[in-house]
Amino acid sequence: MVAGPRVTKEKKPRRDAGEWRPAFLRGLEVCPVVGEACKAAHISRKTAYEWRERDEAFRKEWDQAVEAGLDGLEAALIERGKKRDTTAAIFILKHRRPEIYRERHEVTGRDGAPLIAHIYLPDNARG
Repeated sequence: MVAGPRVTKEKKPRRDAGEWRPAFLRGLEVCPVVGEACKAAHISRKTAYEWRERDEAFRKEWDQAVEAGLDGLEAALIERGKKRDTTAAIFILKHRRPEIYRERHEVTGRDGAPLIAHIYLPDNARG
């Protein structure tokens, strides 16, 4: 079988960032997930990350939009915690007050004695 000429798709010109940027940033504020913001703006992840890499102002706006989205998520989680959602309340307390609510694991030897660690190295690893 003889291979014919290779047919390639012609690349569409990239849309101007001014067209999709507001929708993308709003998407990040609503849901701080890049893939979801790309869907909202009708662009590829590659396009978003290329613009992020080369445009410092856009990078800052992106980071601010993600922070706003996370703030909204945190506020919603706090509301759920207040409405008797025990899992949400525990999560919030562990995150916001780790000095009190963090899970701690203390490992000791028998009857609280200190542990003694023996480390064995192969002969070729000893200096």
